[in-house]
Amino acid sequence: MDQKDPRHKVVQSDVRVVTVPLVMVQQELEEVNVQMHIASPATIKKDTRCLSIVGQGSTSQGKDFDEEALDDDSLEAAVIQRMCHRVIKSNPVVLESEELYQYIPETSVYPREPEPLKELRNATATHPSAVFGTSPDAGQLIGMLLKTVNPKKTIEVGVFTGYSLLLTALSIPPYSKIVAVDMNGETYEIGLPFIKKAGVEHKIDFIHSQALPFLDKLLEDKQNEGSFEFAYVDADKGNYINYHERMMKLVKVGGLVLYDNTLWGGRGFVAKPEESVPMGKREVRKATIEFKKLLTTDHRVEISHVPSGDGVLICKRVS
Repeated sequence: MDQKDPRHKVVQSDVRVVTVPLVMVQQELEEVNVQMHIASPATIKKDTRCLSIVGQGSTSQGKDFDEEALDDDSLEAAVIQRMCHRVIKSNPVVLESEELYQYIPETSVYPREPEPLKELRNATATHPSAVFGTSPDAGQLIGMLLKTVNPKKTIEVGVFTGYSLLLTALSIPPYSKIVAVDMNGETYEIGLPFIKKAGVEHKIDFIHSQALPFLDKLLEDKQNEGSFEFAYVDADKGNYINYHERMMKLVKVGGLVLYDNTLWGGRGFVAKPEESVPMGKREVRKATIEFKKLLTTDHRVEISHVPSGDGVLICKRVS
């Protein structure tokens, strides 16, 4: 986009420059009511081709302007500054808006959700710990990644009633296998009839065990190292670091490892001061933060933190 194009206005905030189409400025002017808040100090520079405003960008200091007290240039500058803030600031509405969160599954996930998954989700909804289940929007993301990788062997740590397990079994090729481990066999039994009905039970090797001892047992056989192409971890958050070290041995270079519940369902406990977090959540919050710090500095993986469901942290092993 040409910043000198007379159809656009140039906004500079700190060291950032934003080119704003004139039509957007005109629309914004029409929406202005009585007051406007802009960063201070701010200066206006004009020439025959464009109008630019140079200021301090997003700042907590500012001044209120009454629309009637502003001349045309000042009003226009204030509007552009507000638009500049809109462009530069992040847009966290996916985690903050319940209406938008409902819009996503209702328009993208549920219309495409396979019937066996829908039936299992509905059966899980009546369980006292239903919140432990993989969210449908995160599941849709997982399914797409699985179909991209087409893994021969996958591993799942934490099964609950099996929504993500059934999703995986439906998404991988017919010849592929899943090793799944969970210490609670009763909740797995809830999902098993739906797995059998979908005709994918033969793909699943369910292990009723605590996860760490089982993973260590797998690693006793050197043939299991680097033998998995995809892993999904949705288990006790305090052990995520321990699970990660095992996954770095079990999953091959180029494979994917996904960690669920890394943003705490939009409540954002990981981003809030500790004193504002309920006492019962603080220990797990701390473990989740430490886990994220580890991944940020772990050069064995590339990472992407996606705000789907409770937050899905995607890792690609690169070494």
